[in-house]
Amino acid sequence: MSRHFFLRIGQYFAQPCRWRYVRDPGTLDKRLLRAVSKPVIPMPKISPVETRLHLEEQKKLKLENSSYRRFLVERALTDFYAKADGRMVIFIQPLQCPSHHFIQFKNLLFHKGLHFHKFPLDILSYAL
Repeated sequence: MSRHFFLRIGQYFAQPCRWRYVRDPGTLDKRLLRAVSKPVIPMPKISPVETRLHLEEQKKLKLENSSYRRFLVERALTDFYAKADGRMVIFIQPLQCPSHHFIQFKNLLFHKGLHFHKFPLDILSYAL
């Protein structure tokens, strides 16, 4: 016999049963504590715009206080700008591609007496 047959019989002769989980309400003390400790004033609704602005602010603070970012900025100042020694610096933001595609570009720069250093562009602009 199928399960549906028993379910149909159960509808008429047995107590109704729920097929989903229902949380145990707990002891009387727990229920009283929950009822008493419910906040009287509802929490203020925060709009999605405010949430996004708050998250962006948190992200910005996290970036500013990052020790790794501070290390990269110091490294850019010593390794990149100090080696420039007052000469002109060209910033190139290449697309993501395999490193062997840069060999021809690096060779052209080398023949003109220039060097190619890889640093994140936002770090270089922040270090200025």
